[in-house]
Amino acid sequence: MSPTIKRSFEALKSIWEANKSLIRSTSESPAFGIYRNINKLFIEPSFVKEEWTTERPRIILISAVGATGKSIFANEFSRMTNSLKLDMSLNQPVGDNTLTGLLTNTFATEQLSEVFTGIKNSSLGIIIDAVDEGKAKVTTDAFYAFLENVVKLCGPNKEGTSFMFLGRSNVMEECYLYFEDKGVTAGLLELAPFSEEQAKRYIDAHVWDVSIDNEHYVSIRNLILDKLKDSFDIDNNKIEFSRFLGYAPVLDTIATLISNEKNLYNLRKSLQGDEIIDSKIIPVILQYLLDRERKEKIIPNIIETLMSGSAETEISNVANKVFHNTEQCIRLMSYTLQQPVKLEVIGDPVLDVEYNRRLMSSFFQEHPFLNGRAFRNIVFESYVIAKSLTSNNISAKELALEYLNKHKPNYYLIVFLCNLCDDLKVNSGFIPHLISASLELETRGTYVDITLDQLADDALILSIDIFNEDDKSIKLSFNIDGYQKCINLGTRLQNLSVDTPDYEIICGGSTDLFLTPPVDISAQCISINSSQINFSPNNGDIIIFDTPHFQHSLTSSIKFASMMQIFTEASVSFPFAECVRSKNIESAVDIKKILRLKKLLLLFRSHSKGSMARFRDKIEHKRVLKDSWGELLLKHLVDDKILTLRSQKFYHINPPQLSEHLNVSWDELRKGSISKEMGKYVSSIGIE
Repeated sequence: MSPTIKRSFEALKSIWEANKSLIRSTSESPAFGIYRNINKLFIEPSFVKEEWTTERPRIILISAVGATGKSIFANEFSRMTNSLKLDMSLNQPVGDNTLTGLLTNTFATEQLSEVFTGIKNSSLGIIIDAVDEGKAKVTTDAFYAFLENVVKLCGPNKEGTSFMFLGRSNVMEECYLYFEDKGVTAGLLELAPFSEEQAKRYIDAHVWDVSIDNEHYVSIRNLILDKLKDSFDIDNNKIEFSRFLGYAPVLDTIATLISNEKNLYNLRKSLQGDEIIDSKIIPVILQYLLDRERKEKIIPNIIETLMSGSAETEISNVANKVFHNTEQCIRLMSYTLQQPVKLEVIGDPVLDVEYNRRLMSSFFQEHPFLNGRAFRNIVFESYVIAKSLTSNNISAKELALEYLNKHKPNYYLIVFLCNLCDDLKVNSGFIPHLISASLELETRGTYVDITLDQLADDALILSIDIFNEDDKSIKLSFNIDGYQKCINLGTRLQNLSVDTPDYEIICGGSTDLFLTPPVDISAQCISINSSQINFSPNNGDIIIFDTPHFQHSLTSSIKFASMMQIFTEASVSFPFAECVRSKNIESAVDIKKILRLKKLLLLFRSHSKGSMARFRDKIEHKRVLKDSWGELLLKHLVDDKILTLRSQKFYHINPPQLSEHLNVSWDELRKGSISKEMGKYVSSIGIE
């Protein structure tokens, strides 16, 4: 393998044009001929040299993943150099002597000797585009017969470039090895992704009805690129950001977004805001890429060739069934998990077998979301999982769960779920992964609050509230499917409130349990299954477990035991014995109502402006108030000014009124205290 170095567009053009002369054809077609339309929007790319053993190899192969502008380059290079171009996506399926036949049909009989001699001595060059798409239309033997035709046309010369191939990476590497094996010199280049400066020029060239000199436009363009760059900072992977910008559809989508905006000032202001999560730009781009794979690759190159000779209506019916989002997601996850795919999307056993064979033998490995057997980055990975969760396909959801059980989720899973849907039904096995992904958002300058509630009808609801210092909020809600009475919350718990009186809650597992208060869990049984706990103090907050049954597998002492309070009547062994607290409530007092009052007040969190606050929707939700007595409780708290509603959006706690009426502070409540005045207060509110 030769060292990789940069090669400029002009350097490549110089190699190609050396010794070339023009032979005018007599008959051209859309699939084979010189491309003559000027593309004023073309941005000259650069290349990375991967395999290059001679200065002017007989064949230059240019590889890139899908959607990186190979065909745009091929068209413009054909026009600039007056070179013939074969578009294999438009041409009929290839085989033995295909190229010889095309040349014979394109030039007059008296020109053919000059044409074939020109190819041998490199005075005539042919660009062959969409090689991967051409390969997908035929058998391997037919494709190799086409390559053999190229070998024969090259002749014995070792120097002088006569052919340029363009296609996706795997196919170009296959072609390279074939030509090397046949003794034909070949050079392998990779189309380099745009630099940030090139990306800006591309967007400038593709916006419409917008002046690129407008100060708002320049600011918006740069802000969008900065947000995209920030998206890849999780992996600290500047290379992946650069590759992401290399996708022409990415830049096209940005240009379209800006061009369609009627008020650039408002868009600029919105982008400058400290958003809780990134805008919808990335989901739009990713969906565009999925759609492109289906519409521009799979349907024309597999379905239409597979069913050539069938009626148009029949082809259309089959095309409407294949490679939609869910199918792509299932195939992508199965591929990364190295599992066989069992899909019958067409409905005809024979067609399904051949469709799967053609798809997996050529196209699928080059899906733009993939890098080998893994997702190209966490953004693509998270989008596929989110699309699977929001589908109605059981297999897709099962695969998503299996994938998450083997790979750590990241915050982009929550970002995309926020954009795709806000009320989902998922298996309880997703709970630890959704909690883990949500807590990753805390690294993005946001606050996340997570609740898991058992409703009166035994339904389980997982709620995730995300908000920042400017009161901007996003809310996600999951209906938990399945009837297991045992729920694993995972190994990282923070900002979590659980109220599941009929369930066993498991915390931790085979790895350490990480606990960062506030955490408040009320359940029939709480089990700690990790052998070690790591506590992280957080502004004096504490961890509260309230359960009739508590069990654990720890044998060593724990640090920061004062941060944990366990309310239970069960016998608790070392090292948690010192964490046990008594409720100390007189038997005559309705403990259930007191605990409901306490739970409601403990929902409040420290607000950016210094007070304890909570979203109005959260406090007034039926999961919190539960019934008419809960509604009366809230009314009394507001009437007594213990709670006040500000700006119609937040409830705030008034500490003096809280102390006056209940003889307790919020900090004391958080640490487990319950006053006699709380019993008197709930008793005065009426009958449940």
